[in-house]
Amino acid sequence: VLPAVMAFWITIHGCLKFWRKAGVIPAYSVAAITMTVAVWFAWHWRELLVGPDLGFSWLTVIPGVLIYAVSVWLSKSVRDHLSLSTFAGVPEIRNNSQCLITEGPYTVVRHPRYTLVIVGIMGWCLVCNFLGTYLVGAVAILGFYFISALEERELQQRFGQTYFEYQAKVPQLIPTFAGLVILFRLRKA
Repeated sequence: VLPAVMAFWITIHGCLKFWRKAGVIPAYSVAAITMTVAVWFAWHWRELLVGPDLGFSWLTVIPGVLIYAVSVWLSKSVRDHLSLSTFAGVPEIRNNSQCLITEGPYTVVRHPRYTLVIVGIMGWCLVCNFLGTYLVGAVAILGFYFISALEERELQQRFGQTYFEYQAKVPQLIPTFAGLVILFRLRKA
């Protein structure tokens, strides 16, 4: 799934100027093709990507399950603030400057979706405990940082000074301790 998700967002954010001229349907058509190619490569090279088994260990499984469960549990607070259209990147393609979300988990980090995916990746790697999953996980984490950087550039252009002010107040991907407390409180509400 990770290669497909990364292929989708790199296709969308990497070519936004073009997609804004071409439209949503061509953007998603090309994104679907790049996702399919990414999945094919991941499947074709799955044995290499998984790598050697590092063995079963409760010392990795228990923290991994807990970390992954926390990412899934907290993701509801992110989903509550995103419409399907926003989740799929339509406002970026349509250059809609009415959609800057700065509430809920977006008061903790600017890209809570990517933060929770990264946390989930770390948990999943610990549960699987294969060398390849750690390597793929590390590449995916770097990939999501790259994607968030592309998104940052686009948000700066789309929202201007409003986004620069938001950037000055809220961390990009790594929450502060106070932010973590807020995130857990948001989820309980």
